[in-house]
Amino acid sequence: MKKAFFVPALAAAVLAACQSPEAATSPDVRTFGMKGDVKTVSYTLEDVELSEEPGYEPEYDLELSFDEQGRVTQDSYNNVYEYDAEGNFVRGSGKRTVMQRDAQGRVILYDNTILPEDGNYEESDFDHFIKIEIAYDAQGRMDLLDFEGPESISQTKYIYKDDQPYPSIEYYNTQYETFTEDGTLEYEYTAFDKKGNWTERTILSTTKEWDLEDEDSEVETSETRYRERRIITYWSDKN
Repeated sequence: MKKAFFVPALAAAVLAACQSPEAATSPDVRTFGMKGDVKTVSYTLEDVELSEEPGYEPEYDLELSFDEQGRVTQDSYNNVYEYDAEGNFVRGSGKRTVMQRDAQGRVILYDNTILPEDGNYEESDFDHFIKIEIAYDAQGRMDLLDFEGPESISQTKYIYKDDQPYPSIEYYNTQYETFTEDGTLEYEYTAFDKKGNWTERTILSTTKEWDLEDEDSEVETSETRYRERRIITYWSDKN
């Protein structure tokens, strides 16, 4: 199952995060479906039946991180973002990484797939050979995410309920080699922290997969239910 942003989610001139539960939300934090002065997000994703076994203890992996000004420093695809003292993007996962923001300061492009013209690939980072493009809805939430990786491409559409910053449904299409996969992720949110960001949700994943080059290929359909839990830290947390 793909882990999406987004991500699943950004500003050149961001709002400074206030040291309170009502801290202003930067464009970057908003992109990734949260609010407040978020510092780090770690997650665990497992089959619902596994997570309900007695004595089961999940392991959490770092998913997102932000600096004190609310700028993203790691996204859901393990892309990194480095800035200078003035907040300008200076480096990503590779030396040739390009990152662009729109007029509202939101990330619209992160491209680590640019290869040298001289054909010398020794310094190319094929472990992070990723390009993402993001479009937003009228409320500044992630609307479409186009992903290009070393072996696959995909597009994800995010559906929201009312004015919630986190999606209720995702629709995606992924193509890899000769196969294509259509998927739907339906979310049910079951726990939130004191600042209103979700910390637990269940995911109903439905997928259909088939071989584009095989005329006799049958569509394989699967349905799985997952549980995702998160630990979120904030810059205003007391040490």
